[in-house]
Amino acid sequence: MKKTMKKSILYSCYRDRICLTIFVLSMFLSTQVHAEAQTFTEAFTSGKFYANLNLRHESVDQDNALKDATALTLRTRVGYATGSYNGFSGLVEFEDSRIVGEQDNFSVPPTGFNSNPTRYSIIADPETTELDQAYIQYKNDLIKARYGSQVIALDNQRYVGHVGWRQDRVTYDAVSAVFTPVDKLTITTAHLLERNRLFAEEADQKSKDNIINISYPTSIGKLTAYAYLLEDDFDNNAERDTYGIRLAGSKDVQGTKINYIAEYADQDLDNDAGADFSMDYIHLELSSNIKGFMPKIGMEKLGSDGGDQGFFTPLGTVHKFNGWAD
Repeated sequence: MKKTMKKSILYSCYRDRICLTIFVLSMFLSTQVHAEAQTFTEAFTSGKFYANLNLRHESVDQDNALKDATALTLRTRVGYATGSYNGFSGLVEFEDSRIVGEQDNFSVPPTGFNSNPTRYSIIADPETTELDQAYIQYKNDLIKARYGSQVIALDNQRYVGHVGWRQDRVTYDAVSAVFTPVDKLTITTAHLLERNRLFAEEADQKSKDNIINISYPTSIGKLTAYAYLLEDDFDNNAERDTYGIRLAGSKDVQGTKINYIAEYADQDLDNDAGADFSMDYIHLELSSNIKGFMPKIGMEKLGSDGGDQGFFTPLGTVHKFNGWAD
């Protein structure tokens, strides 16, 4: 089993950039909570079990020295979510992925699955049984705060997502909060201690990541400003800081709804080995829904610093954007 919290994350601030005091202070704010259990025992026993299965087949045909790969896997996810008592609740969830039949001609670096890991092309669905989520939550009219292993997905998941397309989805060991200090203003912030990646626990990464995402609906669309301050413990203590702004909205033009997205971000990377790079990101998109069809045109630019370092989103659901070219 994996994804146990190995160190306290009750920090008041980290790297002098994102104060996490909000997590602690907001726990004591008294606002009305609805549908409360009357006792702790009632909250625990009035919860719900849930389960789902996902059967998945993938084949890879590459023009290289590796053999073509095939994988037929079944992912089983089971969990239990408690009821709420004085705003507190909890969730525990397990995930298991198994090969079905003889469809095991594939490899999953960096875990090295398969007796010949360099023989077959990569299909990133390893056999694994693990603790997927386990967190305590506090929720009232002002805040939803979580402590433990959890799914975090922001906006379109370009920067922070769960990669649910694969069998072993991504979660994070984190303390997080979604805060609404005024009407319609949403502040999401989190401190991440471990990235529980899709390659099973052998490839999980220690980190000291801070994320903040602030959104507000305006007359022209949802305006979002974000800062993703990532720091790892495995690659020369690399720091990858991204600051950006995003507008996503729609407008009715002669009875036709036009959707639009405009986004810009700047990213800086440095590490103990002396790296110092700066890259930018641009995303523009127009789409509509015409008689059941959705034509769309878009442009996404992931910049580089002189071709030496590219704009990178290590916590994002990358396949959703890079697609078959990924």
